[in-house]
Amino acid sequence: MTTLGPVEKVVELLEQSGYRRLPTPLAINRIKFDFPAVLDKQGISSDLILVVDTAMRDDQEIVVNVLGVARALDVSRASNSITTIIVGPRPSVRHLDELKSVCRVLPVGSISEESDGNNLSNWLAVLLPLAEFDTAQALGDPAIALDEKIEQLPAEVRKLTKAAKQGRKPVEVMMRDLVSDALKPIWEEQE
Repeated sequence: MTTLGPVEKVVELLEQSGYRRLPTPLAINRIKFDFPAVLDKQGISSDLILVVDTAMRDDQEIVVNVLGVARALDVSRASNSITTIIVGPRPSVRHLDELKSVCRVLPVGSISEESDGNNLSNWLAVLLPLAEFDTAQALGDPAIALDEKIEQLPAEVRKLTKAAKQGRKPVEVMMRDLVSDALKPIWEEQE
């Protein structure tokens, strides 16, 4: 079993989600930019994903490379947005701010060997597709659930709810009858 480094783990997760790895170094208008990994999602998104490892390169060198890619794309009038995924130690606030001025920045925390990938999925969630969710199964049929609750109510209330399905008039008639039935013993005593 081969152990994957943090960059390879990021790439593996993104490739499983439909991204494709581009050849490196990345060439834009004959200018080459060296990154550990570059990905895109052809046809669906124009997002260009740059994966950098701060354990292998100086923060300032990473910033210069990312700013260079942004400028090269701008000069070539490309409409690609850039996302930079940072693995390794977190860069300084100044360097993060410089990166954020031209791209979306997703720093990932420590990726341990024992990690099941959930942390990485959480850190990169904005890039990953949403899981399928069966709303019909989760919600059920609300009418059936309501009918089950109604059956637990007193008989008079059940009659009212059934009358309510027929409209306002049947409810008025039933309410009048219920009130009359409740007051009938009192009226008979007074006579």
